[in-house]
Amino acid sequence: MENLEKKEIWENGIRIVKGSIVAILLSLILLFLLACLLTYTNLQENIMSPVIIVISAISIFVGSSISTLKIKKNGLISRCFSRVLLSLCSVPSF
Repeated sequence: MENLEKKEIWENGIRIVKGSIVAILLSLILLFLLACLLTYTNLQENIMSPVIIVISAISIFVGSSISTLKIKKNGLISRCFSRVLLSLCSVPSF
């Protein structure tokens, strides 16, 4: 029984790491697209802050959804943990 719980905790940890990696990659791709748009179009730079906030929010939502999609036990705790982790990862982008 205890071995099963350890396996489940390990799998949940791997899911959270995968979701975090997906969120970071999504943020990088969307920020790169924003940089290209700002460089090659006439968009003003004052849209940068709101767009970065939206990109971060979308990435956190997608990453935490991927992380906690298959978690059956302690889903609320896992979702909160993954959102905090992803939020901490997105702070340097500001």
